[in-house]
Amino acid sequence: MRRGIPEDVAAINQAIREFLNVKDENGRPIGQALGVYAFYDYDEEPIYVGQTEEGL
Repeated sequence: MRRGIPEDVAAINQAIREFLNVKDENGRPIGQALGVYAFYDYDEEPIYVGQTEEGL
């Protein structure tokens, strides 16, 4: 049995990293932007919504 992050979770993590590195119209990675975020459960129901004053 393989230990560590499951392949599907690793793929999601990679997609998030790639998304946060997308540049905005000013050439800054959007992951450095301030914003609002939400966490969802497996049934796609929001379980937490927050706001950041720091980079995502």
